[in-house]
Amino acid sequence: MQDNFLDEDGVKCLIDFMEVNTTLKQLNLTNCGLSDKSGEILMKAVTKVKLTHLKIGQNSFKSKGMADLGKFLVKMGSVEDLDVSKNNHQVLKADDSLKSLLGELMQLKTLRCLNVSGVKSLPTYVPSLASLI
Repeated sequence: MQDNFLDEDGVKCLIDFMEVNTTLKQLNLTNCGLSDKSGEILMKAVTKVKLTHLKIGQNSFKSKGMADLGKFLVKMGSVEDLDVSKNNHQVLKADDSLKSLLGELMQLKTLRCLNVSGVKSLPTYVPSLASLI
């Protein structure tokens, strides 16, 4: 799905697909025009899929969207590889979006690989990242 503008309408179609294809393990939503609202729709609706790899970078999630993503991943409990690189971080002065996500990811025991490249104030989050390891 990478590089396809999904926004809210596209996400609803994707949800229909994911509700039927419950064997889906990898999903690439990089640069798909996702926002807090479209992310919220996706994360509330998808309950049957157990993804192991999710790429959701280069979208427009802010603090709420990243927190919702984290809650969704914890609820799903299966993601091993997560890419949230370049996800609106350059717009947020204090990188609150990453802080929101990391707070939730502390509970996710399956995570093995996390890509947060493109975060300008990454040193601020080194203690949080270290506790995930």
